[in-house]
Amino acid sequence: MKNRGAAALLLLGGCAAQFAWKHIDAPSGAVWNASQALLLVLAFTLLGVCYRRSLEMVSVCTLLALVQGLTAYCHIAWAFKQWKVLPGQGICSAKFDMPLGAIACAIFAWIAIGMLDRMRKEKSGVDLG
Repeated sequence: MKNRGAAALLLLGGCAAQFAWKHIDAPSGAVWNASQALLLVLAFTLLGVCYRRSLEMVSVCTLLALVQGLTAYCHIAWAFKQWKVLPGQGICSAKFDMPLGAIACAIFAWIAIGMLDRMRKEKSGVDLG
C-alpha cells in the first residue's frame, strides 16, 4: 500500500473517530470508546501491513487489532443494550463472564517471551530459517 493511501485512510478514520461519535444517539462514553477502538484497529492493521515481513510486528499488530476490535464490539453492543457490569469489571469481561484482561495479558506475555527468545537466538548465531 502506498504511504499516501495509508495516510488518507488514517486521516479519514481519525476524523470519523473524533467527530462522528457525537451524532450517534447512544451513551456517549460507550460510543467514544468504540470509535477510538475502531481507529486503533485501522492503525494496527495498517502498521501490520507495512511491516508484513516481520513475524513479531504482524503478531503484535494482529493481537492489538483483535483486542481493540473486541473493545469496539462490546462498547457498541453495550451502548444499545446494557448489561450488568460490576465495579472494577470491564464491559467485555462482564459480557462474556470471563477475565478477558487477564487472558490478553497472558497472550501479550507469550508473544513477548517468543520475541525475547528469537532475539537471544539471533545474538547467539542460531539460524532461525
